[in-house]
Amino acid sequence: MSWSALSHEQRELAERELAPRQLEILKLVLAGRSHRQIALGLNISPSTVATTMFRIRQKLSMEEAA
Repeated sequence: MSWSALSHEQRELAERELAPRQLEILKLVLAGRSHRQIALGLNISPSTVATTMFRIRQKLSMEEAA
């Protein structure tokens, strides 16, 4: 799935609720990059990528439920 494959509402929600770094990581994941690839490219650990994705899912699912 790519960023453009998300609905307009999903993109707006992500842009409104996520920090810039979270949004950057989300776009890379949606582009098909692995946690390891993202970590190497952003000079962070793969576990940081995994934690960030966990927090992204929490934020976006909490907003959808509201």
